Amino acid sequence: MGIFVDWKLAFEGDDEQLLLHLNRARSRIRKLPGVEVSEITRVDPVISPMILMTVEQHNLPIPPVVAERLRPIQEGSRDDQIEMLSFETFGWGNELKELQERWARPQFDLRNTTDLWRAEDYPAWIREGWKQPGMVYVRECLDEKPEDESFNGVTMNRGVILSVFADALLRYGYLFHVNPGEGSEWVSVALSAYRQEEKAPLFIGRGSAKTQYATNLEQAHRNVVETLDALQEEGLLLAAGDNSGYLEHRDWQKARRRIAAELAFTGLIGGSMTSLVRKAVGDPEADVRSVINNAATAFDRIEDMGVSTAEAFEALGDLIQERQEPEQEQEDESE
Repeated sequence: MGIFVDWKLAFEGDDEQLLLHLNRARSRIRKLPGVEVSEITRVDPVISPMILMTVEQHNLPIPPVVAERLRPIQEGSRDDQIEMLSFETFGWGNELKELQERWARPQFDLRNTTDLWRAEDYPAWIREGWKQPGMVYVRECLDEKPEDESFNGVTMNRGVILSVFADALLRYGYLFHVNPGEGSEWVSVALSAYRQEEKAPLFIGRGSAKTQYATNLEQAHRNVVETLDALQEEGLLLAAGDNSGYLEHRDWQKARRRIAAELAFTGLIGGSMTSLVRKAVGDPEADVRSVINNAATAFDRIEDMGVSTAEAFEALGDLIQERQEPEQEQEDESE
């Protein structure tokens, strides 16, 4: 929900080649109006902080060689751990599944052949979250895959647990950040790979950025798209999307209408959520500040772009119809 750009990155080659491309892309990005660009940082090891935290909360044993590699992360700042989230690779989609499997092959090979830990020492499944009835909080290890549909929380299998150990030993990456404009989410250019002896490493990465709260939305959004242009020119951009359409057609007036529709939708949902929250707590005057602010900010953005309310809601009608058409086609096919 909102205005966002997303991207997937890939590069196969040694570190020196990757850094050459990253530096050239960074130099081009620094010339964009009003941007801030960080230095390129090597991150080693790269792990999933969420998986590590879950493993630790279940008091599962961490192999000594892995613990040694994780110590700088555990003793580092909270900001360093949050920055590690830039390397998450969830959400690649089935169309790129083969590439992601090839990228992760060294991790699979290590965790299936190593004698640094014994897989059988770890539970088949772990989970943590809220269980119905009664909203009871549970943290448990299980021998079989849980089929409880009334559970809301985190569930992971043994392979995921062991993946964080392999990542600690093999995975590393390079990262830099781009601030496209005040108020916008930053663009994190992050690629990671697994060390392997005989082949050049395969680096992949993904990310997204919302631009809707930028003080100068047009400039910030253009800067995000042109950041991707720089990455594409260096052969690093694998795929990208932009729900305003600007990435594809480069017509801001055309994108402006779509952005107004998305913002109107965000504003309406935000306003509806305010009513729902107040009803849930039984207080029609409850201070639901964050939801109210998000709704108001969305409508402020429309006004800042010079789009009339009537034009915004006309565009919203078109957007809703556009989103309903695929659903209708699926229903027709199922019949």
